[in-house]
Amino acid sequence: MEISDSLINKAKMVSHIQKLIIIGFTEEARERFFISRSELIKSKALKIQYYGDVFASVALLSSITFESIETAFEWFNQSFMDAKLMSAFVSWARNEISRFCEIFSKQALRKDLSMETLAECIQDALNKCRDLGHCGLDLSIFLEDCLGETLKNSLKSRASLHLLRVDEALQKDSFEVTIAFDRPDWPKVLFPPNPAFKATEASIQLVQSIALYLKDVLPFMKTPQLASFCVEAVYEFIDSFAEKFLQSFYSPERSNTHLSHIAAN
Repeated sequence: MEISDSLINKAKMVSHIQKLIIIGFTEEARERFFISRSELIKSKALKIQYYGDVFASVALLSSITFESIETAFEWFNQSFMDAKLMSAFVSWARNEISRFCEIFSKQALRKDLSMETLAECIQDALNKCRDLGHCGLDLSIFLEDCLGETLKNSLKSRASLHLLRVDEALQKDSFEVTIAFDRPDWPKVLFPPNPAFKATEASIQLVQSIALYLKDVLPFMKTPQLASFCVEAVYEFIDSFAEKFLQSFYSPERSNTHLSHIAAN
């Protein structure tokens, strides 16, 4: 019961666990230790007050999670002093990180939250997780994977908004080739003027949408560990357009020459 008490100090925790180990209750003491630490993190997280600042709320959650894992790591080492049991601690820590990512996705993946703020939340969590490395517990790769999956879903939802504009353009496209860079809405910063480049209306809309989409994901490019998820999302974006483009364009009455001309451009 005292092991489960959130107010217990380290000296008593270590003493209780070592006595339980002596009388043969090592596994039971270990499980009770993990349960008590999980309940402590959960109770602290539930006390977080939200005052409209998503970053502050998520940053506090990150601090509680990773500082609690670090403290638990120190107490666990002094209590059990058996390297063979460390794999069990790593498994427990991974579960806590997974729970953190679940709460993170609920708080940070808001429609009204800017991508810059979301990127700051992710970077802050990664930095605090990496701080565990100084005590020999580096779980940043696992956190990157968890947050990456969360980010991937968010990027897909953002992409769907841009793809909707492209779909509408495909439905209205006459598939007449025009000089793209003459258009006032052509994103010249992303694609410099090139008189040899011609495109249909849908292709122009695709380039405009990619420009907007890259602007969305740009904040995440500052985080190398998550950049691959951004690149993958852009690939999926273009792949979806290519499939729909061919479905809308290809019909028996169109010549192969016309098709090749548009595809090349």
